[in-house]
Amino acid sequence: MVDDPLSDLLAPHFLGSEFYHAAKHCGDWLLSHEQPIAPSFHLVTEGRCTLALPGDERRHLEAGDLVFFPGDGRHQLCALPDERGRPVRELALASRRPGVGLLCGRFRFRDELTPPWFRLLPDALALTREERDADWDALLKMLTQELSQPLPGGRHLALALANALLIRLLRHCLSRGLLDLPTLMAYHDPLIRQVLTLLHQAPEEEWPLAELARRVGLSRSALCERFHRQVGMPVRRYQVRLRMEAAERHLARGDSVLAASLAVGYRSEAAFRRAYKRLRGHGPTQQGGQTTLDDRA
Repeated sequence: MVDDPLSDLLAPHFLGSEFYHAAKHCGDWLLSHEQPIAPSFHLVTEGRCTLALPGDERRHLEAGDLVFFPGDGRHQLCALPDERGRPVRELALASRRPGVGLLCGRFRFRDELTPPWFRLLPDALALTREERDADWDALLKMLTQELSQPLPGGRHLALALANALLIRLLRHCLSRGLLDLPTLMAYHDPLIRQVLTLLHQAPEEEWPLAELARRVGLSRSALCERFHRQVGMPVRRYQVRLRMEAAERHLARGDSVLAASLAVGYRSEAAFRRAYKRLRGHGPTQQGGQTTLDDRA
């Protein structure tokens, strides 16, 4: 019996946190996040802005709002409409000039593969200041301070606080019923974990169902039923998702669509594009970096 399934599931795979953006923005700015890399978060430390999601969904974010992307999906952060036409300036997070302060980070996992149970979570989870208790606010305030001030060891402490932030986010999901302990326990199934390990280690391989079943000592039908029950989707669909996540990491590094498709096991760019569009709803695009800032003035 596992007493703490959350810690047990994270321990072998979670490598730690990193920050990729910490600044204050003035004017008509746009922060575009096109290619998923790892579960990410944004904290608005000051001001107000708009979060734009696929499907033309928009949310207004206020100072203190925290947004978590378990799957690191496509999104944009941008200035409010009344800032249109104003020149863009990027300042230090600690600057006294009014603006929109943003602290952005991500959570990294072994082999750059997010644990499969993260897919049980919503695409985006927003926590306003009103939804959080004093402990939450203390954690986020300390995180902001350590990245805003040149204190000895500040960067290292900030990374440790970001690791704690991931635990708090996942605890929040458990308390709100977005995750449940019985479902997490299901991911401790040793045979399904073996199958997941094989798929994650070599997502570009075809992996016939019969071969996977033989590797773990199950019949083909037993593997399909057990995998679907515990992971929430068929083996083949899971492998396609895995391949697309690996391809998106290649694209984020600046690889061409053809190179990304070949790297994840597709024999032609056309087949990869069709599979990608079926899963994501849009075609793949090359992106030489995770986040870009546009000057729209």
